[in-house]
Amino acid sequence: MKKLRKVLALCVTLAIFCYWKFRPDPFISPSVLHALQYQLRHQMEKRDNFTIPLEDQLTKEMMMPLEFAKEPHLDPRQASDTNLKKILMWNEFYGMTHMEVGLGQEPFIRAGCPINTCWLSANRSLFKYTELDAVIWYAGSSDTSFPEYRSPHTRYIFFLLEPPGILQQLWISLPPYTNIFNWTLTYRLDSDIPIPYGHVMKLRERDKNWINLDFSAGKSKMVAWFVSNCNTQSGRHRVVNTLQQYIEVDIYGKCGTLSCGTHHRNWKCYEMLDKHYKFYLAFENNLCLDYVTEKLFNILDMNVIPIVYGGADYKHLLPPHSYIDVMEFPDIKSLADYLLYLHANDTAYNQYFEWKQYYQVVTRWASRMRTWCRLCEKLHTQPTSKIYPDMHDWFYTKGQCKVPSD
Repeated sequence: MKKLRKVLALCVTLAIFCYWKFRPDPFISPSVLHALQYQLRHQMEKRDNFTIPLEDQLTKEMMMPLEFAKEPHLDPRQASDTNLKKILMWNEFYGMTHMEVGLGQEPFIRAGCPINTCWLSANRSLFKYTELDAVIWYAGSSDTSFPEYRSPHTRYIFFLLEPPGILQQLWISLPPYTNIFNWTLTYRLDSDIPIPYGHVMKLRERDKNWINLDFSAGKSKMVAWFVSNCNTQSGRHRVVNTLQQYIEVDIYGKCGTLSCGTHHRNWKCYEMLDKHYKFYLAFENNLCLDYVTEKLFNILDMNVIPIVYGGADYKHLLPPHSYIDVMEFPDIKSLADYLLYLHANDTAYNQYFEWKQYYQVVTRWASRMRTWCRLCEKLHTQPTSKIYPDMHDWFYTKGQCKVPSD
């Protein structure tokens, strides 16, 4: 049985690779960009309660990486409260069992969660299945099994960080999962527990350290792009190819001619970017509602203007005048002309950083900790539960993804 699962996982991986490697290139024209802009923005306007408030609390502990505990040395009896909510991570997340936050009660305590009496485990033998308060089921895993027993009070949580397009091939071999999951834990803001790659919070007081700084000083290069996935459903490479007809774009990684260190995602590359470049292409691989990856928040945390291309409603996610949206321009040439204008006008360029006096970027780590705090609180405060009649319908039909050829 184990061999069969391994073969199945290998076949699925190969199918996904072949799909992205050999699928036809989408073509992007100005009219298509306008159509995408209208469709995505119009869908967002019809939704209620889909934004995450910018105001938030942030503790120093949330900004500090945890030393991931080894679960065999953890004992739930060491918890600080007997009213402990037991959370089991049923299947692995990219080969990790600690979900990037740690195990036991420590992550909730160290993050300063208002309610911290929760225990995070990846050990299926630690608790009886009937004792579990929540089971987190990662939909991208090759392990598609479920616990043998289920208690009525156990919340089954559908967990996924990838958009529908990336897992399209995988879903063909999976059922719709009817009447199984109670909560959703995804990048979408209408999830029961949103888990974004980052967020922005308002500062209590104005940070005057950002006043009268020249962010263009010493920067002689215009646009950079770090990319390793060359052919994506969003057709972002077509946008870049058109942009290169008007201005120079330096492409680092497998899809370009430039390299930076051993891997273009390491911080030395970001330091190089921060020192020499004025703009960065924060282009998503899928045009899906709310889908924004960590690259955008990493760039916002630097002194470079991100140029965004995606399906999210950036006006609800980011501070005003902190980014440049490709879809707000009638065509790529107009975008290029505007970038050239900013490149030659230091005053206009520096205005894109005034927001740093009033907001702070919370990158992946601390943002994830906020999510786990919400999960713990929700388990304690929401005794009633709902159920999703069709998970496939919620994730795909309501995922509201678009491709440039639509």
